[in-house]
Amino acid sequence: MLNPNEEARFKQLLLYVTDNPRSVYALQIGGTTVHARFDTCYESDNGMEMDEPGYEEYWCIAFQDICSGKLFEISYHNLPEQVWDGMIQVI
Repeated sequence: MLNPNEEARFKQLLLYVTDNPRSVYALQIGGTTVHARFDTCYESDNGMEMDEPGYEEYWCIAFQDICSGKLFEISYHNLPEQVWDGMIQVI
């Protein structure tokens, strides 16, 4: 279940990449374009204890950078400006 902060653009990205896991994506992050493949998605939290005010759970999408081979994660906290799958603009 997504938290309310994820309902807009992040939900659209999450649903798209899980439906198209073999695509190569172009993610525009901070003015730089990174070409990457979907690796996995998982739930995470903000590192606080569950009973602390401000505790939050959210989903992450892990991508693997095609050039470096390094994994990186995207959540609604660091959503790319744009994501493309070939000629299709995902977000």
